Amino acid sequence: MTETMHVPLPWLIDENCRLKAELKYAIKINEAKLKPLLESSPTPSYKTSSIVEYCHQLIGLYEKLSRLNSSVANPVWESPLLFETIYSQCIARIEKCRIKWRQGSTDENEARSVDSLLFYYRNLIALVLDHDPKGNCGDNELLAPLLRKIIQAKSVSEWLGAIIHFANRFNDKVSMAKEQFLHLNERDCLGFYQQLTDPEYVELVNALFFYKTQPGLLYGNRLSTEKEIEVKNTLCQLHYFIEVIHQTILHNLKQRGYNPVQDYLFHGDELPPGICVQINEMTREIIKAALQQCEMPNFLSTNDLIHQGLNDLFRAYKYWFNPNRLIDAAMYLRSQLVSPVSEPEGNEFLQQMIILYQQLSTEQCIDLYGYFSNKDTRYLLRTLQAAAQGQMIRDVELLKENERLAVIRVYQVMEDLMAALLCELKNRHILMAAYPDFKHDTVVKPGRRNLQALSRILTLYSSPEMNKNSRLETLFKSLEKLQQG
Repeated sequence: MTETMHVPLPWLIDENCRLKAELKYAIKINEAKLKPLLESSPTPSYKTSSIVEYCHQLIGLYEKLSRLNSSVANPVWESPLLFETIYSQCIARIEKCRIKWRQGSTDENEARSVDSLLFYYRNLIALVLDHDPKGNCGDNELLAPLLRKIIQAKSVSEWLGAIIHFANRFNDKVSMAKEQFLHLNERDCLGFYQQLTDPEYVELVNALFFYKTQPGLLYGNRLSTEKEIEVKNTLCQLHYFIEVIHQTILHNLKQRGYNPVQDYLFHGDELPPGICVQINEMTREIIKAALQQCEMPNFLSTNDLIHQGLNDLFRAYKYWFNPNRLIDAAMYLRSQLVSPVSEPEGNEFLQQMIILYQQLSTEQCIDLYGYFSNKDTRYLLRTLQAAAQGQMIRDVELLKENERLAVIRVYQVMEDLMAALLCELKNRHILMAAYPDFKHDTVVKPGRRNLQALSRILTLYSSPEMNKNSRLETLFKSLEKLQQG
């Protein structure tokens, strides 16, 4: 005889949760019906009434959902939503908001997403019917509230939030954002300038600079490789945007006769050796919270980001050999150049690197060959090779299988990276000696930096080992006994 187990589900007990579930299901059905109608642009006239009808239904459902979330307060630094004047951009904005709504980890995030969806579905109706609820106001009028929010910010968190919402408005057109600041009046220019000479604001922007070079430290080195790349890209975009508008303001003030003006921000790609940025915990938390609101376009193109990765190969040797930077640059380049579904045994990365090296001068290629040939680099490769083959390494315990596979993956990327350089030099009719190796070493004795690099590979690039769940197995056995009984 089998026993029937009754499992209490919260949404069956909590009336609020049950209503939410019903509304979300109805929303999903209506959005599925609406989506095919939105795929053709411009919208055919015979589809207009259907689109408007579904939008009104969705607005009604989202309003009910919004009332259920009415106890959640909106963040104090939330910027006003701006009317989209282009049909395709309005649809793209709705899609982004829907994704965020589905991913909403907190009631606050869900409430914010629902409010945004309500706004943009009304926006969509206005576009389909060729009406503008805001009137025929220009872009400058629409952006004015965001600019005002930046200049009138009372705290660094409010200021950073306003900057992000302003940046979110530009589809990779940083020149358009720059133009807004070029036409600020003198009082507003001085207000923005005074913000970026205030120690709190300077600390915040310089902290962004520091974390874009060391994104793992923002989260205590607990990020996966993919997430670290994503965070680094977002921080690079954000710092670049602030840097552009800051330089625009300085130029504006110089044109008005304010000279000299002070610049307290870091510029470039990395800090000089011996320079450390002191960042308090509150600033770190402000940046982490702000990153969740980033929907910024790529002001830096994919090619720019790839070139940054290529430049990082040189920076790994700039002051002293930095094996972590070399490995991260190599893995980043692979993530950008190679399709995730490519065959692991293929040589796509090697071929893509040959193409990338073609953009370097011959002198740069020879310099890089020198770096790859030096003892520091070769002994790093020897350390990785020994770890991959399960050989004895001083001060390192025997690796688990998942850790060994991570080292093999990184080692192969490094080998392809360096082999591609020899191929490119050969294409230029320059024959170089093969890279030296240290295979004769029976016991590898890596230095401190190489040990740190190996440890970092095991932390960042290895997949978690799958352990047997004894509790789950016990549960299955008990269920089998019940069925047999």
